[in-house]
Amino acid sequence: MYTGGHWNLVVTEPGSTETAKSFRDLFLWDIADVDQDGVEEWITSSAGDPATAADSGYYFVKWRTEVNTWDESTLTLTLKKRFDDAISLLTPHFREPQRTSSHSYLFPVQTIEKDGHLEILLWKSDGAMETRPL
Repeated sequence: MYTGGHWNLVVTEPGSTETAKSFRDLFLWDIADVDQDGVEEWITSSAGDPATAADSGYYFVKWRTEVNTWDESTLTLTLKKRFDDAISLLTPHFREPQRTSSHSYLFPVQTIEKDGHLEILLWKSDGAMETRPL
């Protein structure tokens, strides 16, 4: 949600619209089991830095992609991987061939198998595309 000049990642209570946890200056790209280990990852980018003034939010995210796990019992995100100078490459396609849904569902984070390992597709700030291991 973008409000007051800041992106806010808002997690609601199950089955409710009440806020359980909010992360200021954090933009959520996707929630998916991108490394296929049975645990969904939250793919995010920062929209600000702790070193910046409290009221100087950014509409455009930083060129930084973070792969996190979510702990529902403690309402915390734990960083697994961080890719500097790159954001997730999103392309429109359905995750499951026989399902349709809202527009955002059509833009999941992309991964490919490379040399027997999964890698995430990234778009670098210089316009180049690359993959990095998960």
